[in-house]
Amino acid sequence: MVGDGSDTYIKSAGREVHQLYNGSAWVESMKIDDDGHVTMPLQSSAMVQMAANQNNLATTPTTLTFDTVRFDQNSDFNTSTYKFVAPVTGRYLVCVNLYMENIDNAASYYQLYVSSSNRTYYSIFDPELSNDAEYWNMAWSSVIDMDANDDVYFRMNQSGGTAQTDINQVSTASISLLH
Repeated sequence: MVGDGSDTYIKSAGREVHQLYNGSAWVESMKIDDDGHVTMPLQSSAMVQMAANQNNLATTPTTLTFDTVRFDQNSDFNTSTYKFVAPVTGRYLVCVNLYMENIDNAASYYQLYVSSSNRTYYSIFDPELSNDAEYWNMAWSSVIDMDANDDVYFRMNQSGGTAQTDINQVSTASISLLH
């Protein structure tokens, strides 16, 4: 099909490349190689990390300051509010990997909250250690449902003990639209 300038149409440029008309130009929307691998350069996907360590984690839920974009295909992550905003209704793969330092063995637990408009997801660990740990890794991932304009962000808290734990700036969060 060919676009007339007022609507979006799909055009096939050969067997492997599909383009959409955006009102002024054709843009590549999907590529399928000879083996059936599909790439979609317009599909929402973001990976963010922190510009600096987030030090002395509070004993109340604290929003994690993912404020540096590694990539943001479609510009859906807001580095001012630390939230990803879903452009369309769908299923999204959400992952977070926290590099934690100075774990307090006196803390009752550490809890990660992945908060979306539809639901909050939790991950928890109890640092029953004989000494404070210098390093700890906490990872979480899931496929979650989001409606258009829903958001997702990350919070963390330490229950009890001394507010000494730091989240290292190499910690990352990523969100990708699956379908």
